[in-house]
Amino acid sequence: VAELLTFVHIPNSVEYAVLIFAVLFVGIWLRQINYAYWAACATLLFALLQGSQSAPGMLLFGTRVLCILVGAGCGVAATWFVVPIRSSQVVRRRLADAMGDMRDVLTGEPRDLEHHAAQLERIAPAWRLHRAVLAREAPHAHPASWIERAHALLAHMRGADFDRRKAGADLRSLREDVFGERRD
Repeated sequence: VAELLTFVHIPNSVEYAVLIFAVLFVGIWLRQINYAYWAACATLLFALLQGSQSAPGMLLFGTRVLCILVGAGCGVAATWFVVPIRSSQVVRRRLADAMGDMRDVLTGEPRDLEHHAAQLERIAPAWRLHRAVLAREAPHAHPASWIERAHALLAHMRGADFDRRKAGADLRSLREDVFGERRD
């Protein structure tokens, strides 16, 4: 479709600009649904901006493929030097922050537990999918289970029927499962 658009000639520059911005708007709007829509609209944008070229089609195609390979090489080179953070460490960090504030609530200090619930929920969907698709053994040791237990504990601590003894026991149990340590 993008290649066919290179043969379309729009004589009015205002209509041409409107078409470009319409494609840009649709691409940004559909990107939230699926990134493939954005890629298609970006290709369409480049075709519109490029217009008809005097260069032969295969030469232009070869240049585009070469540019894609150079860009991919740059991406691989950049990631080669960046040490990724394991996503399970992100879960442990967020749980540690939440458990620290939950411990403070147990000692009587007020804390914002809603913030921790929101932070945990931001990473929860990917872990739930991972557990459903790939995790078959030890569900209590899976980060999705830890997040769900933390949500339940946070809800209990924010509720009207808050029981410090039960919350303390649940917090110790969660800490043992997440960090593999026993504290008394």
